[in-house]
Amino acid sequence: LDKTYQPAFNKIESLLNTGGSDLSQPAIVKADPKDYLSYLFTEDNDPMGQVLLKPNPAYFSKKFPRSSPQFFSVIITGNQKDPVAASFMAAIIKATDFTALKNMLGK
Repeated sequence: LDKTYQPAFNKIESLLNTGGSDLSQPAIVKADPKDYLSYLFTEDNDPMGQVLLKPNPAYFSKKFPRSSPQFFSVIITGNQKDPVAASFMAAIIKATDFTALKNMLGK
């Protein structure tokens, strides 16, 4: 599995080491249609935008099997300007028991 993602990891590491003004921007990006391993910076209002996360490997316990979840990513997307979508997203967030999700981690 690591071999599958290693090219992407290498590309991200090389981009992080280049420095420059790009690294001072918020990490709101979208996939680069010309290179599936790259991202393009975008604005918060871009419907295809996403926030990049790079988990810290020290966060994960090596005691648990690799199949045990130790990290969740919850993504709720929709048009905030559409009243039906906005209402739905607010209701989903309110109905989601984030404490239960946190308690599931590492067990």
